[in-house]
Amino acid sequence: MEVGLFLAKAWSLCFVIISLALLANKKTVKTMMSFASNDAFLLGTGFLSLLIGILHVLSYNVWEADWRGVVTFLGWAVLAKGVIRLANPGFSKRMLKKFGKGDGLRPWLFVSLVIGLYLGYVAWWA
Repeated sequence: MEVGLFLAKAWSLCFVIISLALLANKKTVKTMMSFASNDAFLLGTGFLSLLIGILHVLSYNVWEADWRGVVTFLGWAVLAKGVIRLANPGFSKRMLKKFGKGDGLRPWLFVSLVIGLYLGYVAWWA
């Protein structure tokens, strides 16, 4: 299986499952946001994001105006998230607080769901 197709399937499953789970359970979102303000959590997820982003970008970096560009963008976004969390955890805390207020995360979960459904469609059926 081509690396890009594999990544599209993996991102699709992650986005759809996580989005649906968090949209269905507000309590889980609140718990997740309370963990996110912890420095150790931010650094741990920063290291993990950095590692996943580096591996993704090194294994797949195809900038096309279709699903392959979306997959490449996701790799770079995860890499950037890791760098930001490690280099400036204060900024990450402020952003998490902003999105954690009220239903600030909810629109992004719908965007994530749509991206996941799109990648799932192109990876399995198109």
